[in-house]
Amino acid sequence: MTVREASYAQADAIFELYEQSRTAFRRALVDKWSDGRPDFDDVFGYIDDGICYTVEENGKVIAAFVLDFSGDTAYRISLGCQWAAGEYGVLHRVTVDESADYEATVGAIVDFCLNRCAENGVEVIRSGAHPKEIRFAETLVMLGFEQRGRFRTATGEERHAYCKGNI
Repeated sequence: MTVREASYAQADAIFELYEQSRTAFRRALVDKWSDGRPDFDDVFGYIDDGICYTVEENGKVIAAFVLDFSGDTAYRISLGCQWAAGEYGVLHRVTVDESADYEATVGAIVDFCLNRCAENGVEVIRSGAHPKEIRFAETLVMLGFEQRGRFRTATGEERHAYCKGNI
């Protein structure tokens, strides 16, 4: 698996992965991303900002995610959440092709994020999971994240807060 910054040439593949995830969420009666976001404009915005990354295997994009160091406010305001202190990176908008090895792919994403955090002098990585997004939450815990409470996204949706600190 190769993780790298996303390019405009990959935008269609990234958007298709988000569509695939939306369909899977609907089938599982999970309302995550039911508002149509991230949409194509979001994908281009993430690429423009240099915060979108892809995972490739055998030349195919099998996952995409955002790693953001801008201090996303949703990850500061909490509902009884105990975030680890310090500067932080935010891992979100994770989507994995349904044909890929999910745990291995998310593991590669987290390893990449931890390395990128270390390169930027950041000791904390934060993420969130929809309350019904059990597989992602369990995978984060398996990879050493701790559940630290709850927070609301910019659109008011509740998420469970996960944090890995002192990288």
